[in-house]
Amino acid sequence: MKNNKWYFDRKKLVTARKIFNLTQQDVADKLGITKQMYQQWESGARTPNIHSLIKICEVLAVKPHIFFSNVADELRRKSFWG
Repeated sequence: MKNNKWYFDRKKLVTARKIFNLTQQDVADKLGITKQMYQQWESGARTPNIHSLIKICEVLAVKPHIFFSNVADELRRKSFWG
């Protein structure tokens, strides 16, 4: 049976922000939140809710699916690179 569990991948949020050459403060300002709240998302301490995720996608001009990873794929990747 295939594991189809998906999760918000904070590393992808960091990567997307850096691709657009933005600071955490830049993104927080565009989202109308504090830098501390945004940092919690990037650190994995919290996960953005659906409304925040939509705003992030609008700010970074990306589709929501780029921020998610499949548990099974991650496990295969980790076992391959060991």
